[in-house]
Amino acid sequence: MNGTARAWASWCRPCWPAGRRRWASCSVVARRIWLNLELAKKPEVCLEYILVHELLHLIERRHNHRFRVLLDRHLPDWRQKRLPRAVAKSAWGLQD
Repeated sequence: MNGTARAWASWCRPCWPAGRRRWASCSVVARRIWLNLELAKKPEVCLEYILVHELLHLIERRHNHRFRVLLDRHLPDWRQKRLPRAVAKSAWGLQD
């Protein structure tokens, strides 16, 4: 995990729900990120992308231009790490 993700993770409070519908979710009000336990079985690159993605939602809620600029700044190779949603759900075994 890169230094940015480690630093941000230190002030976030990850929780580990048993749900399988999402890899992660974020509550801006509670300043919490929920991570699916199944991520522990996936490559570190998956966890890194998802963690940084959710942490950035604490700054910008939407997937807009500002969000992508933040991703570029904190995880420059995010486009290579990101899988299209349908492929990710299938490859990682998520249900709809």
